[in-house]
Amino acid sequence: MLKEAFFSKVSLGSVSTGKQNNLNLIRFIAAYLVLFAHSYPIALGAGANDNLSAILGMSVSELAVNIFFVLSGFLVTGSLLARNNAKDFLLSRILRIYPALIGVVILTVFVLGVLVTTVSLKEYFSSELTYKYLTRNSFLLSGVKYNLPGVFTENVYPSAVNGSLWTLPIEVKLYVLLLLFYLLCIKLPFFDFKRIKAFKVLILGFCVYYFVHLIHDSYVLNVNDNGHRLFFLFLLGSFCNLFKDKLFLSWYRFLMAGLLLLIFYGLHRQSFFLLLYMLMPVLIFTVAYLLKGKVLQFNRLGDYSYGVYLYAFPIQQLIELFLPNLEIELHIFYSSVITIFLATLSWHFVEKPFVGMKKRL
Repeated sequence: MLKEAFFSKVSLGSVSTGKQNNLNLIRFIAAYLVLFAHSYPIALGAGANDNLSAILGMSVSELAVNIFFVLSGFLVTGSLLARNNAKDFLLSRILRIYPALIGVVILTVFVLGVLVTTVSLKEYFSSELTYKYLTRNSFLLSGVKYNLPGVFTENVYPSAVNGSLWTLPIEVKLYVLLLLFYLLCIKLPFFDFKRIKAFKVLILGFCVYYFVHLIHDSYVLNVNDNGHRLFFLFLLGSFCNLFKDKLFLSWYRFLMAGLLLLIFYGLHRQSFFLLLYMLMPVLIFTVAYLLKGKVLQFNRLGDYSYGVYLYAFPIQQLIELFLPNLEIELHIFYSSVITIFLATLSWHFVEKPFVGMKKRL
């Protein structure tokens, strides 16, 4: 029986319907990994890393962000296809991203910043930096700002108020790119022939395009370009949704993917990272859709991942400001408790009501 379950394969399309999955848990773990990884430079200074990141050869926060973008590409593409309406899609994305974001930005500027700034309130509110932080981080259309006047300037990781926001403009750009591809292939009249196939080909083509850039970055330039990597991972997730009926999951394939990664980890580190990016859907979706049992009860709690991602960095900086000599374990513990508490409030009183609103509109 166990042997059959281990080797039996199911299509991603057949298991990715409904809510009996571990997506909330995976997103929460990914968000918490960001908190965990950021604790070290925030508490110990720039360049400090946790042991897990040292073993992996990349920050676990980078790994977590990679997971987010694969899942985002997969789920957002599914949402777009299911709605089949550009306005509904845009509204759903706006209601999911912006209310919680604007909430944390307002709290940061008008509560946290006011309480801890080392400059006068007159100077704080008359500074162009304050309003750039408020507007740019609320709209994400022209990048983000990390600094507020006199805030965290004496911390060991100085001035950055919320360093986690850098991924959100990329996420928004990818939503727009996906929608443009969709409109070009599905909605415009000159693509009457096999429109969904044209959409699939376009997504696959750009996925390959960004992966070629990743190969060039890795082997020729010896760098890790965030833009190329995150665009590829999002489009890879989108590809998985578009071809989900032809992609198959099994615990055997999960194990083979893990063993292949272990082999390349020892042989060639650059190849290991490229292989990791390609195999992430196998690892993520197997755990998301094939792992059953009591672990599914996590879904009863709600989706706290976005709140954890938004609140962790400023809370960690705040703890470092008032308790600068904490041992790293205590720093992680205090920041975890406070961040998860705020993320819980954010979900139940901000995010969930707006998610419900889009269903009523």
